[in-house]
Amino acid sequence: ALGTPVITSNISSLPEVGGDAPLYVDPYDVSSIASAIMRIDADADLRAEMGRSGLAQADAFRPAAYEKRLACFYENLR
Repeated sequence: ALGTPVITSNISSLPEVGGDAPLYVDPYDVSSIASAIMRIDADADLRAEMGRSGLAQADAFRPAAYEKRLACFYENLR
């Protein structure tokens, strides 16, 4: 939600939450994590794009977006 590039695990629910915004790594593979850190560090354009993507992805989890999805859910039950 702050426009910060994110590196996260490719397992669990994190890919569902992160969408296309983060770089995903194998949390059990040190070289995978190190590679992602070096990739972000070396590429300003990637950092900027990840920041923009992260902000867009975070919008889906704001209270107003949740309220809208919840309202649509209940409207469809009728």
